[in-house]
Amino acid sequence: MILLGSTGSIGVNTLEIAKRFSLEIEVLVAGNNVALLNEQIKIHRPARVVIGAKEDVPNVNHPDVLFGEEGILEAIERASSNLLVNALVG
Repeated sequence: MILLGSTGSIGVNTLEIAKRFSLEIEVLVAGNNVALLNEQIKIHRPARVVIGAKEDVPNVNHPDVLFGEEGILEAIERASSNLLVNALVG
């Protein structure tokens, strides 16, 4: 699954359901809540993550971190999952 907006309330609830049904998380996309994103990375072990701002990239505990809108598009294009949940605000 590709989850856009993983650190918001809808994203957090989506991850709880995904865990309950053993769904693989391929991509996590977050805005600026790096601490929660890092917790989600430990639990769900996504192949790739995207954070909102370039300056937050060094703080994300993952080897494949993209950023911004272009990062979201690249992550979606590179993903093999056919399930995408959009929990982004705005």
